[in-house]
Order: sequence, then structure tokens, then C-alpha cells
Amino acid sequence: MKLLADLILNGAETMKMSENIKKNFDNPERNNGELRADKFKGFITDEWNVDGFNVITVSGKKTNGGHVIFLHGGGYVAEATASHRRIIEELVKMYGLKVTFIDYPLAPEHTYEKTHEIVMKAYREITIKNYGDEFYLFGDSAGGGLALAVLQILRDEKIIPFPKKTVLMSPWVDLTMSNPKIGEAAERDPLLTMDCLYHAAERYIGNGDAKNPVLSPIFGRMDNLGKIFLLTGTHEILNPDCRKLKTKLMAAYGTELEFYEGEKMVHDWILATPFYLEAFKAIEMVGEFYVNG
Repeated sequence: MKLLADLILNGAETMKMSENIKKNFDNPERNNGELRADKFKGFITDEWNVDGFNVITVSGKKTNGGHVIFLHGGGYVAEATASHRRIIEELVKMYGLKVTFIDYPLAPEHTYEKTHEIVMKAYREITIKNYGDEFYLFGDSAGGGLALAVLQILRDEKIIPFPKKTVLMSPWVDLTMSNPKIGEAAERDPLLTMDCLYHAAERYIGNGDAKNPVLSPIFGRMDNLGKIFLLTGTHEILNPDCRKLKTKLMAAYGTELEFYEGEKMVHDWILATPFYLEAFKAIEMVGEFYVNG
């Protein structure tokens, strides 16, 4: 198994990956089918839709009562990938968790209003269908920003059950991209660019205000959000915002924070499973947080 830290030394490889990301952000693929029920071989699946958007619960023969609601990354424009499916499979297989994936509305076909409408409806349906489970959230990249925004909405609207634990993996929490330290961080990031993120954000925001916490939850209150595990890499463009988020979460009342900063890790490195050791270790950290954190 290769080391992901060595990847940033391979300019040709990272340039190819960066070009693929930009291509997928500019012209996002649709209906890739990577998270269809029939893709989860050897697992128990329950698939339905919320106003036409797919939701699928994946479990094993034995579960421990923990139930992760999974919000994938992709800049709010790209679909979930085979790597997201592998993360779900590992959490189910290794840790006895149920995982429910919400295939939420994406830009440019939809803006944030529709995304939040479907995610909140799906949350209510998932918690009713699985009454008695202990619920958690997972979000990577844009899904991490969405997860934090959902937490704040659930708290403000006093919706129960409230997620006991949340994992934010390289979360995109500020769509204004106004942190003055981001420029320096962008020079270290071999995968994402400012232009790529600006373009994705513009399509997702639509006529909204990027400073609205629903879009950029770093501007929202961080009190009473339960247990949060925040992961970021030193070589990702969002690292300054993740550090800023860390400071706000640590100062919040009623919120417990675990923080991990991966040395030489790129944006959302958990997606590099099964090819890189650090990605597999990230899945282990996430699983342990849910089960024992």
C-alpha cells in the first residue's frame, strides 16, 4: 500500500488528478451509479426516494445501534464516487454501523434551497424509519459544510433526535473564500484551485448570500452541536478555514471537539482508499470516533 504523503512529490500524478477534478466540476457527470443498491455486494440495503432523490441505508447482519447519515463531497456539483462507497462499506463491515447515504440535489440543476429541503426531509424520514438508533453525521468537503449547516438547523429548530456525533472531513465551511490565508494554502494544494471552488460555489449559491450560515456555517453559532471530529490536511486549500473552525468550536458551549491535522495530507484524503495507507487510517479514526469516541 502506497503512502499518500509521497503523492505531493509526484507533480505529474497530482496534475492529472487536479485536471480530472476541474473537468468534473466544470461538466459534472450524472447517473454514474456508484452508490446504487446493487453495488453494495454482500450488504443489506434499503433503498427509497425523497421527492425523487435517492436514499439508501446500508447495513450488515449485525449492527451496534449506531447509524451514520452520510453527506458526500464534490463541491455541491459532483456526484458521490466509488471511494465514498468504499468508506461506507468499511464503516459497516469493520464497525457494525448502519450508514444511510442521501443523494442530495446538486448544482447547477439546483441551488442550496432544494438541497437543504431534501436533506432535511430525508433526515426526518431516516430517523422515523430507524427509530431507536443512535444517529451520527458524516460529511466530507462540501458534504462537511452541509453537515455543519444541518447541525445548526437541527439545533435551532429543536429537531430530535439530534446527532450525537459528527465527522467533518476537510469541510468546506466558508463559500465566501475570504480568509486571507487561503492564498498561501492554495500554493501548497496540488489538487484544488481557487477558481474551481469559486465556480462551484457560485452555481450552488444562486441568488443567496454566501455569508448566510446555511451556506457558510462558519458564520453560524457553534454552541450545542454535540461531539465533532474535525480532520484537515496541511496541504489543502481549506486548511486555514478548518483551523479557524477549530478555534470557534473549541470556544463553543455544549460542543466537544476532536481535531486531527494530517501532515502532508491533501484535501479529503480519506477518498484515496484503498490505494493509500493514510486514507485507510483515516477511515479507522472515523470508525473509532463513532464507536468509542
